[in-house]
Amino acid sequence: MAANPSNFKITRYFGPPYAENAKLDFNHLYLHQIFSGPNPNQEQIVAGNPTTRFGKTEVNNWPIYDGVGPNAKLVARAQGTHVNVSGWYTSFTMVFVVERFKGSTLQITGTTIEKDSEWAIVGRTGEFVMARGVIARKVQSIQDGERHELTIDAICRMKNQPIHTTLGPWGTQGTNKHDIQDKPARLYSVEIRYGSLIDAISFSYIDQSGQFRTAGRWGGGGGKETKIQLGPGEVVKEVSGTVDGGFVSSLKLVTDIRTYGPFGEKRGTSFSAPVPLNGHVVGFFGSSGAKRDLVNSIGVYTVS
Repeated sequence: MAANPSNFKITRYFGPPYAENAKLDFNHLYLHQIFSGPNPNQEQIVAGNPTTRFGKTEVNNWPIYDGVGPNAKLVARAQGTHVNVSGWYTSFTMVFVVERFKGSTLQITGTTIEKDSEWAIVGRTGEFVMARGVIARKVQSIQDGERHELTIDAICRMKNQPIHTTLGPWGTQGTNKHDIQDKPARLYSVEIRYGSLIDAISFSYIDQSGQFRTAGRWGGGGGKETKIQLGPGEVVKEVSGTVDGGFVSSLKLVTDIRTYGPFGEKRGTSFSAPVPLNGHVVGFFGSSGAKRDLVNSIGVYTVS
């Protein structure tokens, strides 16, 4: 299961030209610092003064999760060092493993004396160009160590601002119009109900702010259901099908890995969404009927 996207909020930020264009509000992240027991995640490399511990240095590889329960998912690792200088001077790279930011990093530093304090964000790689801000932390005791609740407040320049396009719809406008309110960034799964026609469609997606969203069911409950669960990194490159008698009669989805469908019966007038060469499908819109609760029309959102 993917990490909880509600922990990661990104909004547009309008600074000077060529400067910051995104604000990061990452909250309810939990860093686990385990310094004793069978599985410590830090190791001493310099002993320091035997009396004061001044100069004591340890390397750390602290995991960061999106919650505190047994279903919490690993989202990043804090990899670096901390040195005793009366307080602890900490310098580490927060390496993200969550899919949305995988491989991107934030550079963190700071000296802490009080348990509840702040670290500074002083750099980045990957998605978070020119990142600067603070990480507020609250420390709680856990078995064999401490748990730090982290709240990240920063601004940065996102390297790749997506370009959205709308393609379609194909078919006949039905009584019930269907659309999504939040700009999609990645398609997560698609469910299609079908028999001789397309009865209904529903889907889930990640929006631009990193929130997990669901849409549908658009249409009725007839026919049989197929769920398409896209794999990590798998994207939809083509949506095509047919319309017949005012209804969508078949649908086919083609990803960069495989083909799904066609679902329904391929009859009537064919259509195909002209997805940009460097783009992919991230969501749908359309309509369904009132008397015959079937899909009347369908269109797609793409991002490139």
